[in-house]
Amino acid sequence: MDPATRTVAESEAAGELGFVGSSASVGDSGYVGCGDCGCGRAVCVGSLDVASVRVGELLDLMVDLGEARARLEGMLMAVTGEVARRNGWEAAAWLMREYNRVPAIQARAEAGLAHTLVAEGLDETLAALSAGEIILSHARVVVRAAHKDHARSEEDLLELGRVYPSDVVGRHMVVHDRAASDSDDSDEDDKYGTGPAAEELRAQRDDRRARMFQGDDGMWHLSAQFDSITGKRLHQIYQSAMRAMRNRSGSAEHSYPQRAADVVAELLGGHSDCTRQQTNLLVLTDYDHTSGRLINPRLDDGTPIPVEVAAELAVGARVMPVLFDANWQNIAIGTSRNPNEAQRMLLAARDGGCIGCRATVEETEAHHIRFWRHGGPTLIENLALLCFSCHDLVHEHDFEVHTPPDGHPKLRPPDHLRLANPHRRPTSSSGTEAWR
Repeated sequence: MDPATRTVAESEAAGELGFVGSSASVGDSGYVGCGDCGCGRAVCVGSLDVASVRVGELLDLMVDLGEARARLEGMLMAVTGEVARRNGWEAAAWLMREYNRVPAIQARAEAGLAHTLVAEGLDETLAALSAGEIILSHARVVVRAAHKDHARSEEDLLELGRVYPSDVVGRHMVVHDRAASDSDDSDEDDKYGTGPAAEELRAQRDDRRARMFQGDDGMWHLSAQFDSITGKRLHQIYQSAMRAMRNRSGSAEHSYPQRAADVVAELLGGHSDCTRQQTNLLVLTDYDHTSGRLINPRLDDGTPIPVEVAAELAVGARVMPVLFDANWQNIAIGTSRNPNEAQRMLLAARDGGCIGCRATVEETEAHHIRFWRHGGPTLIENLALLCFSCHDLVHEHDFEVHTPPDGHPKLRPPDHLRLANPHRRPTSSSGTEAWR
């Protein structure tokens, strides 16, 4: 059947698709229909003059539409998964490309995800997705964890996914106190030791891959994925090279993506200015007073690492011990505008990246909560890590950095950009304790 003329309603099986979206509307203009407007389609998107809607209502609509999109994706995953179960996921991918006009790489990824969700019986994930409680990237985290004995259960990941973005949940997939499973790892992998963090690092090493190919647009594309430690080192080299590139004559005329492409080309080509970059991994631990041992080693973004790996990183490393109280106070080093290295390390430990969007530490700069030009000191309690985009939100769009009693600063929008009903946004009473 010609995809241009086919509608969902032409299938008798589509009779129950009318639940998509909420019943909210603005004025007389509905934006998500449910199949009862007479248009003959199971999913109906009406018109809306967005310029006439107040900001608070627009934010509510954005949340509603995001939920509706997740519910549609949940139904799409269920249907595609059933197609894959009957005909194979490769056939499902071909059909998505042929009839939904999805690029081949995306079609294979989504068909494979749908097949896994259905074949592995991850019904709770499909139900949460279809209910708009999580989004597609949360489902990918659940699938990644499905066969890992050291990972959180499907139920636990879904509970976290209802509160946190998927990139945060993915970094905290490992359960620290879960016993390690028996494995027949080679001697080469023995250096990782035992325990959940070691198993996850081995799994990431097994999943490492890189690909360079010429796309349909005639340009060459590069994609790769690495384990958390290797990726952290490479990202530090990449960001250091980006800073060096920005200082070159004429580089300001290029866009950020263009400079990034130049950096990758020079790093792979062995350019001398890029290959001299150094890496400095920040490893954090907690002290257990009962046992008198350092526990819970992790990177600055919270990614757990094996004790054996932490010990290996410490051998021959430049060690800078820093102690601070529970509220990140009592550390005041330096009075210049730019924080020194010790302060940057402490900010990395406290904030774990951009406080606004969770961009990595390497992509951030230290922001003065009370502006420097207004006399704000370069002290830890007056600093917060922000990426370039979130820093611009503060200085150009009236966002502000708020420091609650726990000492962890948070980025807040101005009043006119807050939800009309703030209770719609899920919150966690456990905070960072959710990762324990």
